[in-house]
Amino acid sequence: MRNVGKEKITAVVLILLTVVLLGMGCSSKPPAQWGKVLKYGNGGSLFYTSDVTEEEARRLRDYLLKIKTFQDEPPIVQLARKGDVYQVRMVADKEVIEKELPPEVMGPVEAAGQLAEDISEEVFNGAKVEWHLCDDKLKTLRIGSY
Repeated sequence: MRNVGKEKITAVVLILLTVVLLGMGCSSKPPAQWGKVLKYGNGGSLFYTSDVTEEEARRLRDYLLKIKTFQDEPPIVQLARKGDVYQVRMVADKEVIEKELPPEVMGPVEAAGQLAEDISEEVFNGAKVEWHLCDDKLKTLRIGSY
């Protein structure tokens, strides 16, 4: 990671974890278009579409586990690729995403952008990454990108 301290990464992870926990409302049976699935850790699911490889999905999963992004709740994450841009989708709470925050407080979209930057550097060799905060059908609500 670029010169980002462990405290900042922890803050980013905590912000996104709050958004995820409040947005956990996915149906118990995901649609086929979400892609193939890798299960991990605490029951989490990382889906990946046909435009990414299982190896790319495994690298993302391993990184998310390494930074302890998802310790308590089993999240739903999807990895896709559109052209040269990796897209990471995660279910989030719409109200939390749209809540106005003071300028000095990092919000979920900014946190998603920071995590996208870290994933770009640590997982995908500097490739462009977008972190999509989504509803329970994985429809994009907001994007944090790098």
